[in-house]
Amino acid sequence: MKSKPAWIFIGLAYLFCYAIVFAYFGTGGTLQSGGLTVALIACMFTPAIAAIIVQKYVKHEPLSDLGIKFRFNRWMIFAWLLPVGYVLLTWLFSWLLPQTQGTDGLSVIVSMLEQVSAPADQITEVQTVFGQFGAVTPLILAAGIIMSGLIAGVTVNMLAAMGEELGWRGFLWREWKHWGVWKASLAIGVVWGFWHAPMIWYGYNYPEHPRIGVLMMVGFTVLLSPLHSFVREKAGTTWAAAILHGTNNALGGLVPLFVIGGNDLLVNITGAAGLAALLVANIVVAVLWKGFASEDAAISVDAQLSGFANPETS
Repeated sequence: MKSKPAWIFIGLAYLFCYAIVFAYFGTGGTLQSGGLTVALIACMFTPAIAAIIVQKYVKHEPLSDLGIKFRFNRWMIFAWLLPVGYVLLTWLFSWLLPQTQGTDGLSVIVSMLEQVSAPADQITEVQTVFGQFGAVTPLILAAGIIMSGLIAGVTVNMLAAMGEELGWRGFLWREWKHWGVWKASLAIGVVWGFWHAPMIWYGYNYPEHPRIGVLMMVGFTVLLSPLHSFVREKAGTTWAAAILHGTNNALGGLVPLFVIGGNDLLVNITGAAGLAALLVANIVVAVLWKGFASEDAAISVDAQLSGFANPETS
């Protein structure tokens, strides 16, 4: 059965990730424990491990078919900058929601430092350094977060994200892309979303609504999936999807720094505001994809006509 390798991959990716999550929380781990980061990173590599096993031992095909060759081109840059656009749009949508209000960012940072019992002199120093910027403090902080997020997105975050993307866009996209762009992206988005389920169930991402949060995460990944498929296909490498994924994760903390209030189902990138921003991003990508598809078709026709006109070059 042609789809059998895909289902084996999904089963393994789920088995490995779920086992890690249940083992972590089952042995006393919490969302506040230092081991959480280790568990999260370990989970991120389970799709890659599953993809390598199925590609090599079930399909008996080379790992190079998973798109691991790094091919720098303009679409890598597009993948890198795209999250900046929809995260800033999420910021706007979150701010417009009822029961939310904007902050200068500094007050939230100070509150976070106080919660972790940071030394008083350290808090005072932070207030002094950033307080001197006055009204432009939010812009300075936002620019700093965006720049650091972009750097992380093409370094450490990209490497961690490749652990997932080697599975979702390296293996599963190749298995299902014959269904068509949107159908395949939808299916991958659903699989990707429910893969997060156990961690969400324990309160990650949606601590106020862990049960409904599972469905919200599925909606989030369904809307993210076409963007990843687009850059994967246009760039011709899975690394482009890893860059988008890594940068997305790095910029996720921007909105809660400048918007307070609401709840985790509404604000931030994984809330309704983020889903609305991703919907806008999908519309933009749909227009681009259609335009480039038409362009590719025109190039193909021109090439065929050129071959008829100059048969010796065919």
